[in-house]
Amino acid sequence: MWLDFVDEDDERVAGYYQKSIEARVDAFRSLYEQKVSADEEFPVLYNILVPEVFCPSAVRVGQILDGGKWTCRPWAMPKNCAVYSLGIDNDTTFERDFQKISGQRCRIYAYDMKRPMFPEVLEGLEKLDIHFREAKIGLRDSKVENTVSLENEMKRHHHGQIEVLKMDIEGAEFQVLPPLVERIRICQILIELHGLPPKVVGLLMKLGDGGYRLFSHELTGAGLSAEYSFVHEDCLQRYNARKIGYYLDRISEKYRQ
Repeated sequence: MWLDFVDEDDERVAGYYQKSIEARVDAFRSLYEQKVSADEEFPVLYNILVPEVFCPSAVRVGQILDGGKWTCRPWAMPKNCAVYSLGIDNDTTFERDFQKISGQRCRIYAYDMKRPMFPEVLEGLEKLDIHFREAKIGLRDSKVENTVSLENEMKRHHHGQIEVLKMDIEGAEFQVLPPLVERIRICQILIELHGLPPKVVGLLMKLGDGGYRLFSHELTGAGLSAEYSFVHEDCLQRYNARKIGYYLDRISEKYRQ
């Protein structure tokens, strides 16, 4: 009986969302074309963002302050899956909590250039199947710059896909993420985006075009940044997520990057 009510409410919510999709698309176009005044850009962006799918089992994994990420049903991870965490800044609360809440089903590969990494932070990571490498994620491998390509790291570890990609790389996401979503299957992307709204909108549209559906976003309160969580439409059933109404991929071709 309860499930009947849930299904009925889902249909009503989806129908209500559909009515506002075109208005949201128009607002995104205005932001992307920079037709909104600078002092109104952030209010417009955060007002028009709404979840595209509903994840009834979304939880914030990691500390309640900066570093935690909203994750969709983490205890439903498939066995032996791969999780890549880019940017930890001496804070492994997400990685540790993720392993505990998921029953340590996945191997986590964490990367950061923060120096020095505190011994107490690194201590015990291997016991939780968390591999750490001191390196910066870039578009290519470079010993001089100490950068590694995520695609090359996946090849080294024999991974064809990523279950969860967590990113906080201080603005480098605008260069690193677009080619990844074009070539790699990723089920969930949990990312802190940094930058002005027109640039953020461009990346959000690329994610929408790639089949990634927003299920959570929140302000960090720290400058030009906000948290976004996406699940790929091919993974909705696995995580018991339900479609509400897609709009990030509804922008006309001439408005896309």
